[in-house]
Amino acid sequence: MPRKGENIFKRKDGRWEARYVKGYDLNGKQKYGSIYGKNYLEVKNKRSKLLINYTPPLKKDTYNNQKFIDKIKLWLNQQKISIKITTYSYYLNITQKYIIKYLGQLYVNDITEETITNFIEQLLTIDELKISTVREITTVLMQILNFCKRKIKVKLPRVEKNKIQVLSIKEKEKLEKYILNNINYCSIGILISLYTGLRIGEICGLKWKDINLSSGIISVSKTLTRVCNLECSTPKTKLLLVEAKTKNSIRQIPINNNLIKLLKQVKGNTSDECFVLTAKEKYIDPRNYYNQYKKILKLCNLEKYNYHSLRHTFATNCTELGLDPKSLSEILGHSDIKITLSLYVHPNLEQKRNFMNTKLNLNI
Repeated sequence: MPRKGENIFKRKDGRWEARYVKGYDLNGKQKYGSIYGKNYLEVKNKRSKLLINYTPPLKKDTYNNQKFIDKIKLWLNQQKISIKITTYSYYLNITQKYIIKYLGQLYVNDITEETITNFIEQLLTIDELKISTVREITTVLMQILNFCKRKIKVKLPRVEKNKIQVLSIKEKEKLEKYILNNINYCSIGILISLYTGLRIGEICGLKWKDINLSSGIISVSKTLTRVCNLECSTPKTKLLLVEAKTKNSIRQIPINNNLIKLLKQVKGNTSDECFVLTAKEKYIDPRNYYNQYKKILKLCNLEKYNYHSLRHTFATNCTELGLDPKSLSEILGHSDIKITLSLYVHPNLEQKRNFMNTKLNLNI
């Protein structure tokens, strides 16, 4: 007679069956194999012979013995509760477009340092991806692995700092001259960004009520941004007017007196609830506005400059004219003054020479 706990028993069809552990499923539960025979001793002996050269499988970490795609979805659901929709949309786009595509079908336990290194190398072969973007994707991947309790160290690809695009004095004057001769809702936005450093999303989300023409102050609190459409698959993205991305991005910027005069001229009797760039209660898509901006640059033979160059030009001019880094950082809405210092506070050799000769005089 079989002993209790041996996992040997007589079946209804008359045969005897002996079971043994041959593995574990994704939930960590044991999977069994079976041996059949005519009687108890036969199946017991068969199983004994099998187990002589049989190494029982080790039970894996059940928490991570799952497909990586399932863990990514869990991580995204957790993030969705605590972060802004713009950040969640960014994470969703990165995970769907790259991380799930290349790593989603792997088991979490199978993801190693070599796996991630190969993943980074694959990303670097994609022409439209900048090295900085590859770093961002990898950083998100490491956050997910940290969520999975997988501590893996990898070396991120090194980013060569690109020289920021700044319009020269003559180029700036050329652009300003065109705008002043063709002043309208579209062109005034370019001038505002050139003299306040507003980002394209911020200028597209700016309403007339945000501009106090009496006190000469622009209040920046919203930005127009494109996010993943979570409601349905078509369209894949949608525009949202959302709170500025950080508390530092919510700021007040004083306006140049001559710019105030132009703004009064352009506004006329337009309602305060209208957007500055459209004079309507409907905003313009930043992509469409960027295309209009590029058309103007083409007319001025300045096609190489992207919209962010206006912000860089403003910041560089402020630095050259002596505005202190702290004030400039607040106007730009930087989260840390170090960003302002690293990007714009770079005295040239002539400035250093003047300081040495005028401030550190050697009395002979």
